[in-house]
Amino acid sequence: MEPDEVLLAIEERLLKRKLTPAERIVLGQTWNKQTYEQMAKQSGYGDAHLKDTGYKLWRAISQALGQRVTKKSLLFVLREYLQPLSRSSNLAGTVSTLGIDHKTIDQTIVQKSTQQQYPSGPLPPDSLFYIERPPNEDLAYSEIQRPGGFLRIKAPQKMGKTSLVFRLIETAHRHNYQTVHLDLQTVDQTVFSSIDKFLKWFCTRSSKALNLSAKRAK
Repeated sequence: MEPDEVLLAIEERLLKRKLTPAERIVLGQTWNKQTYEQMAKQSGYGDAHLKDTGYKLWRAISQALGQRVTKKSLLFVLREYLQPLSRSSNLAGTVSTLGIDHKTIDQTIVQKSTQQQYPSGPLPPDSLFYIERPPNEDLAYSEIQRPGGFLRIKAPQKMGKTSLVFRLIETAHRHNYQTVHLDLQTVDQTVFSSIDKFLKWFCTRSSKALNLSAKRAK
């Protein structure tokens, strides 16, 4: 299929809305296997703006299809989705003579593509099964963008704490923040014997993870 046909199919059959100019550029040029940098040079849009547009677009398409879609997997997933739609369009005349509405075929295709198994354990950031709890997410996203921000997540087991952390980490990376993973459950208990030992351990581990030189205060 040509890029224009893909854009039309996405608008009319999948998202059921008009794509923005930036979305059309990202989707069309991704179909042509271009990078965000190449798109930015040709379109005049900023690289960061196109990346953010792409992130939101892949998420919208993922929700519509019921499966994860990324820039790398877009071509494969859309071809798999659009191919049967193309066949059903070609057979529309034959189907109509049999008294079958071609919309029924399209609905069946979409239903099959959205079948999912219920997940267990922490969910990836783009999971369709994550249940947001407003305003918790917005408060958390806002806090990690504040210099010196501190965030404590407290809830019973299996309430989505780790899933929320995954989403926070992804948000941090999209803002070009560096992150460090420290699991206090795996630390030798002697580290907690004094605040001095703990802070030395904390600074050393963090500095090493960030490729910084740890300087001990005199």
